[in-house]
Amino acid sequence: MKNYLLVLFFFTLVATNAQVAINNDGVNPDSSAVLDIQSSNRGFLAPRMSTVQRDAISNPAGGLMIYNTTTHILELFNGNNWSSVTGEDNGNSDELPVVSTGSITSITAISAVAMGEITDLGGDSVIRYGHCWSRYPNPSVHFELTDLGVAGAVGSFTSNLTGLEISTTYYVRAYAENNNGVIYGEEVVFTTETSSGNTACPGTPTVTYGGKVYNTIMIGSQCWMKENLNIGTMIVSTTDQSNNSTIEKFCAFDDTARCAVYGGLYQWDELMQYVTTEGTQGICPGGWHIPSDAEWGTLINNAGGGGELKEVGFEHWFAPNTGATNASGFTALPGGYISINFGSLAGYRDTGIFWSSTQTSSTKAWKRDIRYSVTTINHAEWTKRFGLSVRCVKNN
Repeated sequence: MKNYLLVLFFFTLVATNAQVAINNDGVNPDSSAVLDIQSSNRGFLAPRMSTVQRDAISNPAGGLMIYNTTTHILELFNGNNWSSVTGEDNGNSDELPVVSTGSITSITAISAVAMGEITDLGGDSVIRYGHCWSRYPNPSVHFELTDLGVAGAVGSFTSNLTGLEISTTYYVRAYAENNNGVIYGEEVVFTTETSSGNTACPGTPTVTYGGKVYNTIMIGSQCWMKENLNIGTMIVSTTDQSNNSTIEKFCAFDDTARCAVYGGLYQWDELMQYVTTEGTQGICPGGWHIPSDAEWGTLINNAGGGGELKEVGFEHWFAPNTGATNASGFTALPGGYISINFGSLAGYRDTGIFWSSTQTSSTKAWKRDIRYSVTTINHAEWTKRFGLSVRCVKNN
């Protein structure tokens, strides 16, 4: 009785000749419907259940409908099997295109390339075609898709699947649509990689500088060193680095073994070698330079965030190392920083802070920092006397 009254509160219940209408304006049910639900501001909510719960239904009737909370798809039992309800009118199959799904290639952690082929237009031009994909089976054009436009002839095609998540299984189908409806190719399943698949910079897989071998990583159109820079002679962190003929560095706890792992820590003037030109070579090897603030921005846009930049695990980062996937291959490490209160090391193993070559004033410059507890990347100006980490980027 309570539920019945709740329905009446929102809607008018109209019964006519064994037909029922639920609406808010008292209109009779349509003559073709036993139940006619009408609303301009609410939807119909099907029963919600998981795949396990769905499969536990005893003797489901043909036409039974549920919303599957496992697959996030509205499903219908056709008398034999459960299938997705896409809402597409496929009409006469003889009038539809014929499309097949090909192989999935160039799989990385965040992208892939899908092949497909249209072999019949279905008697009409194809008005759109491409691939659709989802983390759930039976993807349709109501999920993620590529739209490759109009096709007036049969032939093969490829789609770039982007914005994928690492270590994730995806279901892909080619599709083609003409004025008679949408048709799909067979479903193909693939799993993205656990790292971005980014490779060493072409022609420059490593750089030897100051007796140390640095690996490189190509991220977008930028070539970066994969390790924090460690060049120069260590001085104690209670003393300013100075403009002389020697590159000077700080090490965490004044310990050169820490520099060997986390890189040196440098005051801005020292790493710039006492010039203020944005993008200068500074203490980087020949053919490389100190990245500008804009170049850091490009890296972050290509990588996707702090988690994609951080080395995975707790060997060098403190727990929880939130969201760390190193999907970009950048392998950021938390060298901490030497504060302007000399001799005071902070952030060791919980923060990686990197200078840019872009100054904001005579005493401050832009830096980026990545922390163990978040995936966001902080962007701020800091006093040039702080000792921070350095990464070098290759000249174009």
